[in-house]
Amino acid sequence: MSDQDFLAVLQQGYQALNERRIADAALLLDPLIAARPDEPNLRRLAVLLDFGRGRTEEAAAALLALGREAPADQWVWATLLQHLAEAGQGTRAIALCRQALAAHPEMTDVIRRVAAAAIRLGDYDTVRRMVALGPAGDPALRYYLGNLVLRSGDWAGGFELYENRWAAEGAERFQPDWTGAPGPTGILLVYDEQGLGDTLQFLRYLPALKRRFGGRVVLRVQEPLAPLVEGLADQVILRGQPADVIVRPPGTTSISCTPLMSAPWLLNRLGEAVGIASAPYYRPPASLVEKGAALLGPKGGRPRVGLVWRGVSRSVPFAMLAPLLDDGRVEWISLQYAEPSGHQALRDTTGGNGLEQVAGLCPHLDLVVTVDTATAHLAASQGIPTWIMLDKVCCWRWTDRGETSEWYDSVRLFRQEVQGDWPGVVARIGAALGERFS
Repeated sequence: MSDQDFLAVLQQGYQALNERRIADAALLLDPLIAARPDEPNLRRLAVLLDFGRGRTEEAAAALLALGREAPADQWVWATLLQHLAEAGQGTRAIALCRQALAAHPEMTDVIRRVAAAAIRLGDYDTVRRMVALGPAGDPALRYYLGNLVLRSGDWAGGFELYENRWAAEGAERFQPDWTGAPGPTGILLVYDEQGLGDTLQFLRYLPALKRRFGGRVVLRVQEPLAPLVEGLADQVILRGQPADVIVRPPGTTSISCTPLMSAPWLLNRLGEAVGIASAPYYRPPASLVEKGAALLGPKGGRPRVGLVWRGVSRSVPFAMLAPLLDDGRVEWISLQYAEPSGHQALRDTTGGNGLEQVAGLCPHLDLVVTVDTATAHLAASQGIPTWIMLDKVCCWRWTDRGETSEWYDSVRLFRQEVQGDWPGVVARIGAALGERFS
């Protein structure tokens, strides 16, 4: 095979590997690796190929061999961390990377990656050690530290550090940033940046931003939220729409921008008496509430309890909820849109229009039981009693302790005591239902 043909096949194999077409990549790369087993780039591709095939131990051993030859090669440790974490061996990967960092603390990229992985595993001691080991003032490490500070309930200090998320996550930030000055003849674009639940949670700050700005406010949200927030701003636009959809009345002098999730930090800097606690601050459009009432029909003698078991990144296996559904004291209403349960005790009411329909159903419920997903914020922001099922390692907004939340008076938190112990959570919810609806 000529060098030109070799490079062409190598490129095709690398592309297949990147696209996770493992079988295709193997057909292309295995002969090359066999022909040139000592080629450095091919050794790396062989490692990635083994990880793709599920040969985790073989790939890890090959990576560690590469690490012994080049102990300061950041690719080795970053790759080991990524793939072992994907294989459920994150704790092992962190330990190996920490050993490597003890000898080569200059590997800043590895330090950042270890800190990020440690947060996901709830290994907060390692996060602090990585912050101390890394460069002073490093934005990514300050962001990871902010996650810990928020988790402790220090909201002011945490949100100050959380502003480093732009450097850590590479998110798009619109300019010019609003500094807090009044703009009675201008436009303030308040925009979403993360998930649906984040947007719903931080909408509580929109009235304060509007009051402080004093001019026209445009709210940008994700498309599923648009029908829910109509009327909350002078104009609502969608993520992904071009800037020219913003209506500029005659006499408009400027446009300023601020991320919705920066509101508590910005308002605190401006001296606003704005904390995180808030009375119910959201009410869905009347048309949605009316549709929800028609869908549910007249209420019988039992309390109505909404149920959500699956979110984008968090879920409880539906079968584990069987003890709750056996409780005939309540009428169970599914808020799990577009996913019929088929369970006879759970009334499937939601269709393909998602949060729009859920928003209209929530005001007619006595309680919502849900995983940590957007529906939790949608219900709690209306003041509806909301019980949230949390992983042992949960989002910073719920901190790491207690059954109550400073964000919502109507929320009760049911935490795993051991990671993965959903039966324990379900049992405690069952007991709480008995106390509430006895």
